[in-house]
Amino acid sequence: MNSFSNLFKKFIDYLEQPISGSSLAVFRICFALVAIALVIEYYHGHWIDTLQSTVHFPFLDGIVPETGVGLHVHLALVAVCAVFIGIGFKYRIASALFFLSYSYIFLSEKSLYQNHLYLICLLSFLFVFIGGNNWLSVDNRAGKLSPFVHRWNLLLLRFQFVIIYLFSGLAKFNGDWLHGNPQSSWLAQRVADPMWGPLLGGIFKEHWFLMLITYGGIIVDLSLPFLLCYKKTFKVGAILALLFNAMNLILFPIDVFPFLMVASIGLFAPAHWPEKYIARFKKAESSSSDASPASDATQLPKTKRIIFASIGAYAAFQLLFPLRHFLYPGDPSWTEQGQRFAWRMMLRDKRSMGFKMIFVDQYRNISGEVHPETNLDQRQMDDLRVIPDMILQYAHYVATDVQSQMGSRPAVRAQARVSLNGRPTQDLIERHVDLAATEQTMAPASWIIPLESAATSSKLQR
Repeated sequence: MNSFSNLFKKFIDYLEQPISGSSLAVFRICFALVAIALVIEYYHGHWIDTLQSTVHFPFLDGIVPETGVGLHVHLALVAVCAVFIGIGFKYRIASALFFLSYSYIFLSEKSLYQNHLYLICLLSFLFVFIGGNNWLSVDNRAGKLSPFVHRWNLLLLRFQFVIIYLFSGLAKFNGDWLHGNPQSSWLAQRVADPMWGPLLGGIFKEHWFLMLITYGGIIVDLSLPFLLCYKKTFKVGAILALLFNAMNLILFPIDVFPFLMVASIGLFAPAHWPEKYIARFKKAESSSSDASPASDATQLPKTKRIIFASIGAYAAFQLLFPLRHFLYPGDPSWTEQGQRFAWRMMLRDKRSMGFKMIFVDQYRNISGEVHPETNLDQRQMDDLRVIPDMILQYAHYVATDVQSQMGSRPAVRAQARVSLNGRPTQDLIERHVDLAATEQTMAPASWIIPLESAATSSKLQR
């Protein structure tokens, strides 16, 4: 017991070692730039039109985005908070406000879900607790803050990015990805891209390039955490991460995600690297150690136990929640159960081959076809046709709407014909099930029809 206690104490002492806060500050600035670019993307990418739709698909009941001027003010608040985070002004308050205001927008609409948007929510949450403003910030313009932080501040952010790489790599060990689906169809689409098609279209068609994307993606995802964390291989990992994310930027429409991943490389370098390069620029000597001198350790108060307990709970959540798809039957790329919030990226290409929804009022002997295109935008329509939980949500909306007009709640049924990663088309959900009477829960959905066949197209089998 004593040996365990001593080992635990050494671990806590390691976490509390003072290190330079300069690399955290650089990442803080990069995060702010990415967050500002993301707000711009809501307008440039017409995501704001989706938020202005009359019907929404929230992750939590009651979370509905503002409309009109209110939505613009909300996005402006997110941008202002990002600016304050970047310059380090009222940093923790700005981080908390950013987390709350942006998470509200993020959780209000499933059709806008992307893994990197989830990541931005998580990072802004972590910023509330770590000392990202201890260096190069307005908050520290008078030098009242120590330029050092506890080591756990940096390790917590490293952990978050290691989780992304590892789970993304492990998720690719499935039959579709290993047989070239859906990446082969996406590469075919990039051949027609007006920017990259003329330059790289010939390469995109090559079998060896498909193999590089398929197996190289797994190798890079699983090796980068180790290459970046080990000092002797950091430079190799940094170069590989740069090339990998540059290729992702060219091949896949994933917005700001590659820039955020590139910014994270600096978190794995020695913590004082920004000071080192500034010192070189000024032709002055810089410290060769990550840690502050021993006398500086007294400047940092001990971390409260509640903080360490919270870190442990957060780490456990990040390790376990992405694994919840094992609790559900079937392929999560088909059922979508356990698909989100799990870093399962670029694994599915679902295409609607027919969608129809009807309502039936048995008491009044009234029935009719539902036309969701009348109150949904195109992005919502595309997801509605192929994502079961969104079909269920919309069915509940239809039943409530009809009930408000006719006085009784109708049954709502849907027919969704879907192809996953080149497979033959099949029904996604049971046609006879009354979706309006089906409860929206996290339990396995028995009304989703199991995936029947393997993908038929495989350009790796030659």
